[in-house]
Amino acid sequence: MDKWNGVIDQFHNVVNFTLTISLPVPTIYVMQNPYQLNYAQFAVNIIEGIEESLCLKVNGEEIELTKIDTSSYICSYHFENSGTCTLEVFAENEIGDSTIIRYFDVIDGGKGGIGSSFDGKFGAKIQQGSLPSNSFIVLLDSSLILNKLDNKNAYIVGTDGIILSKPAEIYFTNVKPNQSIYRYENGNWIELASEYKSGKLTAKSSKLGYFTTMQCTNIVRKSYLANIYPNPFNPTTTICFNIGEDNTFCTLKVYNIKGQKIKTLIEDRLSSGTHSIIWNGKNDDSQMCSSGVYFVIMQTNKYLSARKIILLK
Repeated sequence: MDKWNGVIDQFHNVVNFTLTISLPVPTIYVMQNPYQLNYAQFAVNIIEGIEESLCLKVNGEEIELTKIDTSSYICSYHFENSGTCTLEVFAENEIGDSTIIRYFDVIDGGKGGIGSSFDGKFGAKIQQGSLPSNSFIVLLDSSLILNKLDNKNAYIVGTDGIILSKPAEIYFTNVKPNQSIYRYENGNWIELASEYKSGKLTAKSSKLGYFTTMQCTNIVRKSYLANIYPNPFNPTTTICFNIGEDNTFCTLKVYNIKGQKIKTLIEDRLSSGTHSIIWNGKNDDSQMCSSGVYFVIMQTNKYLSARKIILLK
């Protein structure tokens, strides 16, 4: 910090002051624009020292900053491509200079893609067509999040209020089997149906925002048939379902309107968590089914449910 040190000379009635100046220490935060998904706002703060010059580069290109108070700057940035974005902040004064470099991934919401945090512990897979074309989703770790929600293990995909037309796959790595993925919504952490395999925890979410991991509860320990998308479909559709307990025997079959079994998709014991399978519209003989109404029936020892789907050609 910058300090004034005063010394009083009693004989000459002179007050001598020494100003101790420290290096400027910058930090940077990223905020997705929820209304224009090809824009984000960068906020640069000087958390220590006094800067005489300040520079922000995004992917090597210098970006003009607007000063909003004595130690804070902002700017808007237009995304044109997906991939890894590099932020470099350079601050300088008469003592010296300091530089910070941060990284985050940008996912194309129209074309779809996979992004991960710089520490490799978090990621998201966005399906093609989840958002309109020219929409981009940022994926941030806690070092780039301005509002950390008192949770240093929180990550953010996009921002609150973004709803996808197709659910995204959210995942954490290096986690324990008794954990679940949670999404922050309306002031509360909401537990998502999560699947654990070999240290990786995954969940489906149609809403973006903050995600973290916490202790698993009994809320999601039940079996149910979840989303089927697209519906109507041609030529494939994805069937999502949850298994409440490990080693549960589950069948997932497709029937026509006459009640005849057309296709056995699953007939096996499954681990607890969220699962999905793609039906390509073919029967058990690998022949393409005709257009019409079909029923997906899921059954376990404690659960039975049917969902109508429509195959179009």
